[in-house]
Amino acid sequence: MNKLSQLNEELKEKEKVIERLAYRDDLTGVANRALFYKFAEKFLSNAKRYNHILGLMFIDVDEFKEINDTYGHEMGEIMIKVAGILTESVRKSDVVARYGGDEFLILLPELKDTDEYHVVASRIRHTKNKTVNQNGVELNLSLSIGVSFYPNDGETIDKLMAKADKAMYSAKKSTGDDNYFCDTL
Repeated sequence: MNKLSQLNEELKEKEKVIERLAYRDDLTGVANRALFYKFAEKFLSNAKRYNHILGLMFIDVDEFKEINDTYGHEMGEIMIKVAGILTESVRKSDVVARYGGDEFLILLPELKDTDEYHVVASRIRHTKNKTVNQNGVELNLSLSIGVSFYPNDGETIDKLMAKADKAMYSAKKSTGDDNYFCDTL
């Protein structure tokens, strides 16, 4: 390999690193907020153009503040575990993103019916191992999920997020583990 080829290869590798740093969450490896918005705008544009339904799930780890206050910030393992559960539960066309803190978003493009989100929600709910063990502390994870849909719940990503966030808080008020709530109509 000549020097020019080697420099080109090194440059390509550095570009990959830069892209990963710009668009991936450092802790979990899922899409970050910036990449989420890139996909969201693309999926929303396609939904408008082709009259598809776009679903948006807003996910929050239940009682995370108490966990964090009790066990400290080293409980990042929880976010890694949640990202893994969500990534394993979605379709190949879906996008999982960490929005911040203990909040995650899932984009569900090209739904044929609003009830299709139940497949992903059911996979999340029925994940076998939702236990995190770090430094001798074993915690069982519970998630609250709110869902919204284009066009029923809004014409913009911000409106869909606000509606899904509201639905997530309604789910959080429910009792039991892994609650999800569709706040449409």
